[in-house]
Amino acid sequence: MRAPLQYNRRTCLPVLAATVAGALSGKAVAAPASRNTFALVHGAWFGGWCWTGVADYLRCRGHRVFTPSLTGLGDRAHLAGHSVTLSTHVDDVIDVIDAEELKDVILVAHSYAGVPCAMVAERISDRIRQLVFLDSVLPEDGKPLSTLSSSKVWEARIAAARATPANAFPPPPIVAFGVTDALQVGWLERQLRPQPIGTYLEASHLTKPVGAGLGTIYLSCEAPAMAAIDPFRARARQQQGWCFQAIPSSHACMVTAPELTGETLERLAP
Repeated sequence: MRAPLQYNRRTCLPVLAATVAGALSGKAVAAPASRNTFALVHGAWFGGWCWTGVADYLRCRGHRVFTPSLTGLGDRAHLAGHSVTLSTHVDDVIDVIDAEELKDVILVAHSYAGVPCAMVAERISDRIRQLVFLDSVLPEDGKPLSTLSSSKVWEARIAAARATPANAFPPPPIVAFGVTDALQVGWLERQLRPQPIGTYLEASHLTKPVGAGLGTIYLSCEAPAMAAIDPFRARARQQQGWCFQAIPSSHACMVTAPELTGETLERLAP
């Protein structure tokens, strides 16, 4: 059984009613004036599938939503291997924006995705309208993500990854993401995939401060808060010009509270 998404589909009714009325009258229905384009990028071990409830909510509100799976994860897990690095994931996001010819993008980065998405936003800043870090890691130029946490943890992860053909390390227990609902836990246990280790070993490359020149938001998930994100929350609070906001949800807010997550993203959109 698929995990419940806790998404109230009645929010679709105004959009559906307008669509039906337009079809019956033979007239085209104009898109809402506030229509935005969202690119939602998942974190480590997850895939584009995790955004289902959030994407449903935003689309029913008239927005365009793209939820790519990064190479080696989600529906692209079969591509995991030694060649998958941080640069691969940067290219993944840019390729989607290029292929779909997107502009004025609201780029949302969850957890690990804060690193590749910060690099994406710098490379193609003319295509990005807003950068949203959703309980995410923040990169430091010249440093791989593996150096930003315990060395003992990373020694174990590197050893685990190198023992597999996919060169990837397994996810932590589901409880680490703040998910306790039995159906949601079951969904994550079925869907999470090992993370390619190369994405954490390649150093990030930035020539400007993170989010420079963009409207930048940091959404901090604090019910419960994931301790591993604490240093990045503290750093985000100190950033001049950033909007910092706490939301009452777990680290996996797109799974446990998709409607709240979607409503927050829509409300903060410029």
